[in-house]
Amino acid sequence: MLTEEPVAAALLDEVRRRLPESAWLLDRGATRFVAHVLRRTATEAPPGADTFRALGAAEFRAVGDLDRVHRALTAAARRVLPLLSRSPDFARAVENLLVAVDILGRLAAEGGRAAAAGDRDRARARLLAELGKPRPTALAALAREAGWPLPETVVAVAFDTGELQNTDDALCDPHAPEPWAVLPAAAPVPDFGVRAALGPEVVPEDTARSLRWARRTLGLLRRGVLPDARPVRWDDHLTTHWLFSDDVLRTALETSSLAPLEVLTRTAQDKAAETLLAFLTTSGSAPEIAGVLGVHPQTARNRLRTLNALFGDQLHDPDARFGLEISLRARKLRLAG
Repeated sequence: MLTEEPVAAALLDEVRRRLPESAWLLDRGATRFVAHVLRRTATEAPPGADTFRALGAAEFRAVGDLDRVHRALTAAARRVLPLLSRSPDFARAVENLLVAVDILGRLAAEGGRAAAAGDRDRARARLLAELGKPRPTALAALAREAGWPLPETVVAVAFDTGELQNTDDALCDPHAPEPWAVLPAAAPVPDFGVRAALGPEVVPEDTARSLRWARRTLGLLRRGVLPDARPVRWDDHLTTHWLFSDDVLRTALETSSLAPLEVLTRTAQDKAAETLLAFLTTSGSAPEIAGVLGVHPQTARNRLRTLNALFGDQLHDPDARFGLEISLRARKLRLAG
């Protein structure tokens, strides 16, 4: 009576003959697995499925498709058909053989798909790393290898650490010390699942510049200087970027311009600062300032008298007013954070 082991051994012999480069993968464990599949029993299968996934992966990496694997399995099935003539139930044995070949082909296909995905992911990682360099090279070739059409313009996205949700459009490095991604400027911005900041739109060769501004924007977001939204676009906060581009310079300007406020208590400083900013950004009338601040006009007049005593002619000098407004806006943003 025919057993499944000789059929499995004969089938794999033919596969080895037709795929000599991958023959080393098909060991005795593979024979036991194929014999189990031929039996079509419900018992737990022995190890071996991964052998055929590995076969598919090896073939895909060698030639880019699985045509040779499928041809080898088909030829092997034809070779073992004469063996099945000794089976007491020939029709059932043939059916089991066809099912087994189909299962082996599907396992190989799984391995091929995994290899393709892994190769693509590695190529996308290389492309992203190159885009992050100040002077990237070979972008077109890397993009073809990665299966990522190189767009005319891109934006970089900087992330908080966390479980990022990857997308097809974005090249993403979620495991970097400072996670980031790049995506076509024309593509909708997905929800990556974490706090994110977008840099300016640039050509791909300038991605590093977009990333630099994205990370600066994220830094201001983390400090609380910018409102917590997802995502935050750098160009929605250009004035804030300017005011916080150099902390040493900003602090020196604040200290110099707002020095007269130092004689007041902290609470009085805050009230004077908000009144001074309202004075500089309105017509300067007490009723209008009172409306902006939500106080009585007489309260506004009292505060204006205090400001006149502290700042004097600076309140009417254009250069001084400009410096005061910048310092007050920077102070407001700093305290808000």
